[in-house]
Amino acid sequence: MSLSDLTNIGGFVSSLAVLVSLVYLALQIRQSAKNQKAAIHNERNGHLLGLLASSYADKQIMDVCVRDLNADTTLSPVECNQFVHVKLCFFNFYQEYFLMFMDGMIGKERHTHTMNNLKMDVTRPGTRATWKTIRGGFDPAFAAHVDGFGRETSPVDNGDNFATPFLHFAKLERAALAVPPGE
Repeated sequence: MSLSDLTNIGGFVSSLAVLVSLVYLALQIRQSAKNQKAAIHNERNGHLLGLLASSYADKQIMDVCVRDLNADTTLSPVECNQFVHVKLCFFNFYQEYFLMFMDGMIGKERHTHTMNNLKMDVTRPGTRATWKTIRGGFDPAFAAHVDGFGRETSPVDNGDNFATPFLHFAKLERAALAVPPGE
């Protein structure tokens, strides 16, 4: 075997090693992107759970939110501001998901799920009033998206929020047990 043949073999082996390295690097980058998306999702989910826990664990805040979701006009200025600030946090959360989707950082399924929750939220008169109050502080593309939900949906008076459907289903579950409550 001549020196030229050895050089050709060495070049081939080097090229093969570079190809294997590039494939490995591509796999690592792909895994890193998946890990980053998962970390982002977990962080956002943690923020939402913290917001829900702090906002709705307090009976007084929950009372304000239920009344304000239905645009109760008897609320005091302090109660209105409490609700607007709670909804401001939620709209910021929704905007982050919207912008992360636009930047390709979250998948379509998560985006769709989150936007469906926003669309449901926008049916509540108090949420609609809040949006009109704070809309100017949001990204124009997100604002247009929320405005579209407002045009697609009608306000819904859901009185006590989840209490009526929850109590209905709770009674059905108790009946399925065939055991009276409290026994």
